[in-house]
Amino acid sequence: MKAEFKGLCWYMRDDYPKILDVMVDADRLPSTYDEFLVCADCDERTVVNRGDFVIWIVVRAEAFQSWCQERNLNANAEARALFATQNAAAEALSRHYQAPVAQ
Repeated sequence: MKAEFKGLCWYMRDDYPKILDVMVDADRLPSTYDEFLVCADCDERTVVNRGDFVIWIVVRAEAFQSWCQERNLNANAEARALFATQNAAAEALSRHYQAPVAQ
């Protein structure tokens, strides 16, 4: 089986209260940043244990809210997954096609 890249959302501590404010399903997210860190660690282990690779995608509240509005999406789990997946794919391609550094 071929390993895949999995985009997971990463939030910054200073932005986390705003994240909870903009998400329509904030009740599905950890209520504190420290709880988020525990969940993120568990999510990463799950992906790695499947043999896949994690690409952490930073999600900032205002930028994500704008991204959702531009696409007529609710700021919810479905949109977060799409955002992470699209950005992880772009990151994976960027890493794959990055020119080798001359030594």
